[in-house]
Amino acid sequence: MNAELLRLQQLALPCGGYGYQPGQAAHLEPTVLALLALGAEGSKAAQSLEQHRGADGSYRLARGRPQAVWPTALVLFARGVLDHPAAEIQPIANKLLTVEGKIVKMDASDAGDIDAGLLGWPWAEETF
Repeated sequence: MNAELLRLQQLALPCGGYGYQPGQAAHLEPTVLALLALGAEGSKAAQSLEQHRGADGSYRLARGRPQAVWPTALVLFARGVLDHPAAEIQPIANKLLTVEGKIVKMDASDAGDIDAGLLGWPWAEETF
């Protein structure tokens, strides 16, 4: 293992997760990015992610906003890249396929350059 990856391993918190900076509480995004960098050596990061897995296949920061489902897409990406079994990936993909934005009615003067008629994938459930 090269020096950079060894340093990354050393920055892991006791729970195996990573914060956005050293000493910060673990967050899902930097933990997923560390897992991608470490690959097979990132088993503690992978275990840390499981603390935030919902029964519905989503991944949400336990101390975060409950509607914030966006880390689920990062976890799905990482598991796909790291060749996890399809049976492990499928529930995550299934959950993401159920999340969709809402079309909202907005006055043109309030919308600015936002096209509220477009339906997209939201970063949080119950949003447009």
